[in-house]
Amino acid sequence: MNTGSLDTEETRIFLQAFDVAWRKCIEDYCSRRINSEHCLQAALYHHLRGELNQSSRRFDIYAEAVVQPHLDSPLGANKRVIDLVVKSDDFVVGGIELKYSPRGKPAALNIRKDLESLSLLSSRRDKIDRVEVEMPRFNGPPLNLKVLKQRKLIFAAIVADECNVDAAGIWRDSKPAKGYWERRTGHPPNLGIALAHTSTGKCVPKLYGPPFKRLGLESKT
Repeated sequence: MNTGSLDTEETRIFLQAFDVAWRKCIEDYCSRRINSEHCLQAALYHHLRGELNQSSRRFDIYAEAVVQPHLDSPLGANKRVIDLVVKSDDFVVGGIELKYSPRGKPAALNIRKDLESLSLLSSRRDKIDRVEVEMPRFNGPPLNLKVLKQRKLIFAAIVADECNVDAAGIWRDSKPAKGYWERRTGHPPNLGIALAHTSTGKCVPKLYGPPFKRLGLESKT
């Protein structure tokens, strides 16, 4: 892995795969094949795995991963469940939190909690730069994974068109009060926002944020 730039080959593959997978998820929604957040999670897992499997590199995806941060993290030893965690080799290269609100918008407090959880997937000092990903339904020890510095974190949501939810508003209104992003004033460089606004007859997927912009994937406003 090339760890000397903002992106690595693994994170680029992950973001490009997510772009395709998110569009396929929205096609599923428009075809009435998604009716809940769990269904959206399953669809994204399916499509993302299909795209990543086309790479020559190996990627693994864990749904509802129970992440155990180090005791010295800003959230202490409190465990957080993250909807999807993607790893390559022994590194976390991506994390995704999802919200499904086609008739409205997610509460700001719920978005804030998701952003706090994503912030824990962070590469910090040697003693706290690892997270444990528990495997509660597997008879074995937890995975001890190192977090890639360039890991990409995505908050993705299906929301109602009339709610005027946008990427800037999500960060402004739901900026974490705890976690590694507590003191940030600007948008984190590795945080992407994926939205789809529902309206009669259509639902258009859109991508925002520095990670997507660097790869030319960011949607035009």
